[in-house]
Amino acid sequence: REWRPEVAASIALLIHAINFHVSKAGLACGVRRHDRRFVRLRGGEGGGMVGTRTTRRRCNHGKMSSRGLTRYWRPPRGAQLQSQDSNSSNADSNTTRVILGGSGRCTRQFEQLNHLFKHKNNESWVAYIPTAYMYLNHDSASKRTPAERRRRQWYEARKKGKLLAEKLNMRVETIDIAMEAWRNEDAATAPDIEGSSATTITAKNHAGDESKRNSELREKLKGASVIYVDGGNTFWLMHHIRQSGFLDICRKMVCEESCVYVGLSAGAIVACEHIGTAFWKGWDDPAIVEGVDWTLPSSLQAMKLIPNHVVFPHYSEKEHENLIESRSGELGPEQKLLMLRDDETLLVPDELT
Repeated sequence: REWRPEVAASIALLIHAINFHVSKAGLACGVRRHDRRFVRLRGGEGGGMVGTRTTRRRCNHGKMSSRGLTRYWRPPRGAQLQSQDSNSSNADSNTTRVILGGSGRCTRQFEQLNHLFKHKNNESWVAYIPTAYMYLNHDSASKRTPAERRRRQWYEARKKGKLLAEKLNMRVETIDIAMEAWRNEDAATAPDIEGSSATTITAKNHAGDESKRNSELREKLKGASVIYVDGGNTFWLMHHIRQSGFLDICRKMVCEESCVYVGLSAGAIVACEHIGTAFWKGWDDPAIVEGVDWTLPSSLQAMKLIPNHVVFPHYSEKEHENLIESRSGELGPEQKLLMLRDDETLLVPDELT
């Protein structure tokens, strides 16, 4: 009985220390302790476009979850997703127009899109953007010619487009916005896959005429209900988002025309304030884009569909906790870091877009 007060005091001190360090880590990562606006959905095994196993986790009252720095929020009461009419000219304030995924393993975005477009009509369609992985690695040991490798890429991209069409029960058109890479090639050489069409925005017919190229891309995307941007090399994707005029076109479609943006991995990074987090793991080679100085802040500016937020995809607490703590100081004072696990989908509230 004489030592019980000392034990209680020691336990209280230990709890205080743990709470302090957890709180410090959360603030260093720019994560708001009581921000319940984001909805995080977990689940998706079997390669992204297959599998339906899902779970939902949350952290009560904004406290840190036992799994580490990543938090899970319960959807605010009354914030259930509403169906979205593709013909509506004004965005519904209760709908979600930006959905981010940690990797291609995510599946919950299909569930959300099916709910958003449960009253879809024949005019509803998806623009699938595979550009992030449509680059040629010059150090590849492949014996195929560049043209053969390009055709193989197109085949895989259109195959993914077909799987996406089956999942969403909507028409899907695969569009590569990387113009320079296709300057001397014709997308018509790619093998056809029934159920998914594909086009490329090329500079072949009007090289150097930026307005015509932007007009071509605008026409290709006109009327799309969903812009679905897949993962790959973030620097390659961001470069061609600027060069093709996709940045302004996408912002207008999402913010003004009720189009839904879905970004996975690199597609999630480019939707935010900047792409600086693409350097942190060292997975993406910035040298794949020639002639761009990625040390300039202006080169890192992204589409800002979610201002003052940046994304760190493929997050693993075991592998990246120390990395996050060491590099989160590079973020601005107003910037919040969103960490996404491979099987995690984030629904962004309209008030942030």
